[in-house]
Amino acid sequence: MMEHIVAFLVLTVAVGFDWKHYRIPNTLVLIGFGAGLILSVIREGSMGLLHGLLRAAIPVFALYLLFFVRTLGAGDIKLFAVTATMCSTTEEVWKIILLSFVIGAVIGLIRLLLNGQLFVRISNFVTYFLQCVQSQSVEPYQTIAPKEAYLHFSVCILLAYAAVTLWEVRV
Repeated sequence: MMEHIVAFLVLTVAVGFDWKHYRIPNTLVLIGFGAGLILSVIREGSMGLLHGLLRAAIPVFALYLLFFVRTLGAGDIKLFAVTATMCSTTEEVWKIILLSFVIGAVIGLIRLLLNGQLFVRISNFVTYFLQCVQSQSVEPYQTIAPKEAYLHFSVCILLAYAAVTLWEVRV
């Protein structure tokens, strides 16, 4: 239960920083990471440290390519890693990652439809994809979009963590 309180606190503060400054401070990440590892040790005993580190590594390795092409920020990946230390299983980590992307896709789709930008953005992405295929290399995906179009992915992570946690508690 304590890990859920700490996770919600860290995620909520991260959302605030992301919303206001478009970044998540490393200090918050380090505090959350340390707290998550301590809570893993409390929950799982001496193996908790290793398990917490292994769970934290999942999003770092799984999402690196998205960071490389600049579709996901380093702060978001670090926030996933912090959140993973608060999880009790790797299955929970994967659920949070996948649900975060589903939530992000739904939010993004709604915003694109409301702003009339869906077909423009699809066209831009298809052009990017074809350029990658033609050059046989993956380049950072760059889009010209106003700051208002920025998706604060920390919100998606918070919502996914809340949904997975509530589901686990309910079941």
